Amino acid sequence: MKILWLYRYHNDYNFDHWLHMDFAEAIKEYTHGDIKCYGKYLFEHYKDFCVTPWTAEMTMKKLYARFPFDVVIINTKSRMFEDYLPPINPGNVPAYSVDCWLPQDFTEYKCPKIVIEEDYHWETDDDWYAEHDISLILQRHYSQSLRDGKVKKLWFPFSVDTNVFCPSPTVAYREPRICKMGGYTDCYVFRQRVINMLKEAGIGVDFSNVHREERYVKSLKNYRAYVCCSSNVYITPAKMFEIMGSGGLLFTNNAPQDKYGLKKLFPDDSYVTYEEDFSNVISQARRIINESEWSEGVANRGMKYVREHHNHKIRISQLLEILKQEFGI
Repeated sequence: MKILWLYRYHNDYNFDHWLHMDFAEAIKEYTHGDIKCYGKYLFEHYKDFCVTPWTAEMTMKKLYARFPFDVVIINTKSRMFEDYLPPINPGNVPAYSVDCWLPQDFTEYKCPKIVIEEDYHWETDDDWYAEHDISLILQRHYSQSLRDGKVKKLWFPFSVDTNVFCPSPTVAYREPRICKMGGYTDCYVFRQRVINMLKEAGIGVDFSNVHREERYVKSLKNYRAYVCCSSNVYITPAKMFEIMGSGGLLFTNNAPQDKYGLKKLFPDDSYVTYEEDFSNVISQARRIINESEWSEGVANRGMKYVREHHNHKIRISQLLEILKQEFGI
């Protein structure tokens, strides 16, 4: 099975490379090279991994002549544009899309076309996917896989590179504090409220407003626990897997009816939750800080489960199985 991976590189927005080109490179290793990439600005950074440099005149037929692919995987709709703002956005401003760079004959070209989508919660419908003859959307977020529409959707959770998201081999001691990782987007209402409550209660908390780069990876190895949440649209964030895989304790919201798939992903004893009414935030946080043996046990169970069930090798084998089942490839 040969895969053509479509993606636009953006130097200022490459902090989440773990989720995109790093995952593509993991597929390359797993499939012994049966994947090639193509996209705007990509050749300059991944020359040996690309079929050819991007040009406005390129067609799918020409790409196939260079690399006879069986399936196309688009790595998120937003990266198919020079600039893109979805209909739903934190700033509540009008949506726009600028310069879709896909090959001229992309819509007409017949082959299985898949989108691995992590931002679908900002979309109001799947019209663009249908119009571009997308066969299947693999949703990173459980809640989005349940949405109806014109294109079939399956849940395809995030995974981690266990060589990157792992405990430090040299630092055995973790600060007995709770750390908040990430930005301040308004949609993360639970996380920000929890942090404010912990500060007011005088419970040890640290802040690390770093994105997914080396400082972020290092910070995940330093503290006992990390505040997380599913946001107000119940996403299944990659941060959960990264926290647990690195040996930290996941402290996240307990959504009613398991709206973001937490219980479907991990055993109950491998993380700690707080209620959405915040009634037990302080008591749970104090237990995390004060009961080190219990906290370490929870964290270790979470780390073991992520390393065994949510690593890239497992997820890529699931991806290939999906392609086999759905398209007979």
